[in-house]
Order: sequence, then C-alpha cells, then structure tokens
Amino acid sequence: MKRAVILLIILAVNIAVGKAQTEADHSRFFVEGSVGMMHQGGTRSLDGVSKDIPSTFGISFSSIVRYRLNDVFSVGPHFRIRTTNIKEMKPDTDNPVNEIEFTNKDFAWTFDVLSRYELMRRGKFSLHIQTLIGIDRGITKEKTGMVEKKTQTIKMIGFNNVPFVIYDLSDKFSLKTKIDFLSFGGSFRTIEYEKTGETVKTHYIGFTTQSDVFTYIEYINIGFIYKF
Repeated sequence: MKRAVILLIILAVNIAVGKAQTEADHSRFFVEGSVGMMHQGGTRSLDGVSKDIPSTFGISFSSIVRYRLNDVFSVGPHFRIRTTNIKEMKPDTDNPVNEIEFTNKDFAWTFDVLSRYELMRRGKFSLHIQTLIGIDRGITKEKTGMVEKKTQTIKMIGFNNVPFVIYDLSDKFSLKTKIDFLSFGGSFRTIEYEKTGETVKTHYIGFTTQSDVFTYIEYINIGFIYKF
C-alpha cells in the first residue's frame, strides 16, 4: 500500500511538471518528467512442493530539461533516482539442507547529458532515439540471514541508447514511454566495500536492461509532456 501511494504521488508530480513549449510560440525549451515501476515474483511447484520465486520491486523517477536545436534534435541535462528491493531464499552455506533469507536493497542516482532524435512521425505517433552519457552513484545493502554487507558505487561512467515512443493525446498533452528491452550501452564502474575497503572495477558493453548502463528492467515507464 505504501509503495502504491508513493507511486501515485510521483505520478501526480510528473503530470504537474511535465510541460513543453511549442514551436509556434518560438520556444525551444522542454521540461519533462517520467516514472518507472517493475515488480516480479511468484511461486514454483514441483512434486507438490511449492517454492517462492525471488521477489523484486523497483521504482524510478526522472526529470529532463531539453533544448531543441531543430525540429528533430534536442539536448539537455537528465537527472534520475531509483531504488530496488530484492528478496529470496538461498541455501545455507553452513547447512545446505536449510535455507536462509537474502535481501538486496539498492538506491542510486544518475546525472547525465541527454540527446534525443526524432526518427519518424506517423500521425499522432513519433519514434525517437535517446542517448545518455553521464555518471552514476549508489549504495547497496545486502543481508544474508544475520550477515549484512554494504557497498557503494564510488564512480561510474557510462552511456545508454534507448528508443522512445511519443503519442500526442491532444494539441497540448502528450504521452511517452521507452522501450527498455532494446537498450544498448556500456559502463566503467568502481565499487567499494564498506568494511574491508576492497575496491572492484568492472566494465560492460552490450544490449541489456541492467542498471549497469543507466537503466534497469521497468515493465511500466510513463512520462508526460504538456505543451502550452
């Protein structure tokens, strides 16, 4: 219930702040907002025995200020915060017959430079490709049974390309959504472990929906644009 209330609040904020000036008004500035949410989980049954499938919940909020250079190309800053919560049962390393609870809570923010190009337009629909290049910071807390571990991403530089679809509901109101499963990107990340001081450096490049390229699985991602 609490998560639903938070989602509704964020959605209301996005509707309130999502706006854009039209070319007819000789303005090239756009301010947009969007919210993304995902949830997965369930049970697996075999020979009459049921087992929980890992439960994952995630939510993100992003805001964009764009400047349109021409009719099809625009650039600007992009800011995003996101949080995920994973919960599952794992075998106990000390006693494999038993299972212990594992949780993973992640909070991160991203700031990057955005560019968006309109590929095509058909009536009220338009298809865009969006590119993000920037930095990411975050904190992850893991708990296995009674053992806790905390890490933080102290440096991450990456890029991400993802298609966007925009639908004009009216002359002043538009709806947008992104196609995460077609995302392409890469990153260089440095992670630091809190207690040991150990650092781990990783890199990634390819098609993905992971947070390693400034995005993660979002079954629902909706944004609003108001033109005036």
